[in-house]
Amino acid sequence: MTQMTLRRQACCDLVESMLFAWGASRRALRMMWSSRIVVGLALGGFLGCAGPRPPLVVWGGATHEVAPVLGAGSSDSEGPVHVEEIGRTAAASLHLVTARRAEAPHRHMYHDLLVTVLRGSGTLHLPERTVRLAAGDVAFVPRGMGHWFEPDAQGPAVAAALFVPPFDGTDSEPVDSGR
Repeated sequence: MTQMTLRRQACCDLVESMLFAWGASRRALRMMWSSRIVVGLALGGFLGCAGPRPPLVVWGGATHEVAPVLGAGSSDSEGPVHVEEIGRTAAASLHLVTARRAEAPHRHMYHDLLVTVLRGSGTLHLPERTVRLAAGDVAFVPRGMGHWFEPDAQGPAVAAALFVPPFDGTDSEPVDSGR
């Protein structure tokens, strides 16, 4: 079975269990699912299961596509991480971060960090543990906590990084990785 077929099947199963929980009889459900493929495609599209859509980041009234960021600064001669500011307010700043290689262990003494992985996957290293992150995962790193991200070998990872207060680009100090 292809990944798309499995995704559609999961959507169909989800909708079936929701309908059953809402009181539909099993016989009515069997009749309804006799044309399961058509219903699955329609509901799958409605639920976002019919196929992947490139991630978007919305900041205020502006919409930013993630796809163009993947190519930004892709030269190996540049640093392991490319950061593009999307927007800022008096309270926070939002950045698209492309991690091509493992970044150096560091901490932000004056900024809390909320990261949402949009594309790719990798490992977030924290003082007491490591956490595997993939597209859709969210991680919070409080100010002062050492951390670094290492993308998987399959390619770069892209994340939306929200800094509170707004990041000025200078609050990053090296820490011992403990490796």
